[in-house]
Amino acid sequence: MGASLLTRKMHTLRRFTRRSDTLNPARSEMTSRMGFRRGIAMVSAAFGLGAVGAHAAQLPGMGEMTGSVKAAKAFKSAKVYAFNKDRQIKYMVFTENGAFRATNMYPGTYTVTIDKPGLKAAPATITIEPGKTATLNIAAKTAPVAPTYIGGQVYPDTEIQPYNKIYPAGAGRDIIERTCQGCHTVQLFPYNVKRTYPTGRNLKDKAAWAITVDRMHKGPAFGERGVGYWDAKLLKPGEREVLIDYLAKNFGADSKPRVVQQELPDPPLDEKMLGKAQYITYFFPNVAGKPDRFTQQIDFCKGEVYIADRGLPGLVKLDPTTGKHVDIVGHGGGHGITTDENCGIWYTGETIRHYDPSTDKHDSYVIEKGAGLGSITTMFNTKGDLWMAMLGAGKIAKWERTTDTVKYWDLPQPGLTYGKSRPYGLVLDQKERVWFGEYHKSSIGMFDPATETYKSFRLTPLAPTNIRRLGVDSKGHVWASTWGRPNLVKGGSMFELDPESGKVTEYPIGIPYTNPYDTKPDEQDNVWASTDNYLIRIDAKTRKMTRYPAPSRTDIPMMTIGRNGGVWFTDRGAGQSGAYGGTASVLYPDKDAITEFAAYFGPNNTANHLSKYQGPPPPKAEGVIKESPNGAQNSATPGNATAPKILGPVKPDSALGHLE
Repeated sequence: MGASLLTRKMHTLRRFTRRSDTLNPARSEMTSRMGFRRGIAMVSAAFGLGAVGAHAAQLPGMGEMTGSVKAAKAFKSAKVYAFNKDRQIKYMVFTENGAFRATNMYPGTYTVTIDKPGLKAAPATITIEPGKTATLNIAAKTAPVAPTYIGGQVYPDTEIQPYNKIYPAGAGRDIIERTCQGCHTVQLFPYNVKRTYPTGRNLKDKAAWAITVDRMHKGPAFGERGVGYWDAKLLKPGEREVLIDYLAKNFGADSKPRVVQQELPDPPLDEKMLGKAQYITYFFPNVAGKPDRFTQQIDFCKGEVYIADRGLPGLVKLDPTTGKHVDIVGHGGGHGITTDENCGIWYTGETIRHYDPSTDKHDSYVIEKGAGLGSITTMFNTKGDLWMAMLGAGKIAKWERTTDTVKYWDLPQPGLTYGKSRPYGLVLDQKERVWFGEYHKSSIGMFDPATETYKSFRLTPLAPTNIRRLGVDSKGHVWASTWGRPNLVKGGSMFELDPESGKVTEYPIGIPYTNPYDTKPDEQDNVWASTDNYLIRIDAKTRKMTRYPAPSRTDIPMMTIGRNGGVWFTDRGAGQSGAYGGTASVLYPDKDAITEFAAYFGPNNTANHLSKYQGPPPPKAEGVIKESPNGAQNSATPGNATAPKILGPVKPDSALGHLE
């Protein structure tokens, strides 16, 4: 192992141990005793005790695989998979100059396969032993390149056709490209199969398309009267009928299911950067009684990984140091989750729900006569309070620990008839100001709790677009992406906002039809975005963009970034549309820098405000509905109470509604 790597690992160890008694160990650093034990293991490995290979130390008890892929024609960055059926764990690495290497592999037998258009090879079997290196050389043959399609969903039993054939040129297509593609993928219309949104849609004849157009054009967004999804002026007089006719003719109830072919080449890849990278995927397969698993969001607590499984519905607790997981059925299944200092899980649904592992019960928090006041994203502050984005209601809210009640604030925008601030993703900056994606406004919003004031920052003149998840770097700059946009073939972009100057910088992702969903900085201020089939990284210093192909065809709704550089996510699309089951995946950008599998937030992570909280724990969950009074805090009649009103036992989580 090189001296520079050893120095870096020793510095990392000292930093983790030194900060251990100043930060909350449930969310971030280890206690002194835990740090000492793990430190011994890290130092022993660093000096080569039980280590394998010449590249880096392995974690105790792990092994390594090296090898090559040889073919008659030149190729770059082939994917190499190693799947352990017994453990339900898959590693994926990329070739560099034909060579590959996977590190820190759990012992056992693996099936090894490759994926590279134009190449094929028979599966091979390899056995990994602790502290040893196994070698496998693969001879690949030339194979025809089959046509593929755009996007991160799986579309079985369908026909792949060019965009111009599926969407014939004309006025109807022009309208779709400047309006519908601001929110919907190009596959939503032609894949005429009834499946759960966004993997499919209801079948529609001309009358049904007319209702849909009117609802999207003039109807109240998420049910709020008088506030539409997008500017009605984008649909000019007479164009309503043109659009309805086009949709009925090309995507009617009896139309053949089709998907749009990927006609443009893959984006350029950096073989050297990919050669350093390694993915690990932990599978939670579909089985009898659990037939439709698909996972959504990930959070950390005390080194373990918690995952929202919307298909159970429930939660999954994964120990990445062993690869073993436990299903928590009957609690969870919401769109987003956040862990507290005791590994209680707060998850979206109604207003918010709290699962308490010490009682194995959950409480449901609701607001009196608060239909539509449901949360979609949550985050704790340093006071132990939980902030929430209320997409449908166009509000933000806070669960207040001292009163055990929920309070909310309106985001008033007089005279705005479309694109009202609809908070989607939510994050707190270093000043604990609340930032949120404004779903239909091409903007991000900021609410300052200290002054109870709101401000909106426009990211792009394009409209309509979707702004979903966002993050804050160490300089206080806010990052977000456009999930949809007019003329979607140009793909989405990442945006950097300097709140002090108002300057916005755009970074086009360069992948046609792409839909970047989440945007987050890591501990070094490299900024990551998740999109269909890729993770994207912008280097903090050079602003160079690197694209990391994902292990599977999937959309990636959210990322959670650990202090060891691991970027955690779920293969949602693969599970929801491909019967893949649930997953938790992690990308290590530098496999030689892996110092631990345990999952902790770094001290500067904006998801880690709770590590600075030192007050009392949240109340234990008792399986009841807790009601808070209605009334926005910035209204003439704010809803306030010193304690919630208990309404009775909770409803089953299977009754939860889900936002996309």
